[in-house]
Amino acid sequence: MDNRILAFTLLAVILSTTVSHAEDWWKVRLDQFNHQKFSKAVNTVDEHFRKVQGLTRLLAENSDNERFRKQGFIYVSQVSKEKFVTFKVEGQKLIQYTILDWDMQYIGFPNLVTQLKGYGYVTQRDILQLRLENLRLKDAPEMEIKKLEESLRNLEEEIKDFTSKTKWVD
Repeated sequence: MDNRILAFTLLAVILSTTVSHAEDWWKVRLDQFNHQKFSKAVNTVDEHFRKVQGLTRLLAENSDNERFRKQGFIYVSQVSKEKFVTFKVEGQKLIQYTILDWDMQYIGFPNLVTQLKGYGYVTQRDILQLRLENLRLKDAPEMEIKKLEESLRNLEEEIKDFTSKTKWVD
């Protein structure tokens, strides 16, 4: 499969998934952002991206656009703005693409993105804490330590902001 199609599909999925807002009791907790859950989220995202590739191929093969059917993939840049492109897909073939389901798009993907973002924050905080400890053990210059402490304080504020505003969707 052409890398441009994968990149387009990845970008489309990421842009279409935004973290939704819910009531305060859906507040994200930092303990949800651990490596095991992160790895599971990455694997799930990878699995869904592969499904998007399969769906794109299915649509191309069942398109009224002869070029797409022959190629087995779609370049949206090759579609005339004035033309309609239609897809006729049997329900039996389409049913395996649960990524099209409302709950996957509005609950599953936003929660996966929240999991990935949260783990990034927690990991970054842990790394800064270890660097700070290392600097102190090496008797590094006070200015260097203060600079890292300030970075850690700023990151803690970002985490606090993220956990107070970001909500689980399901």
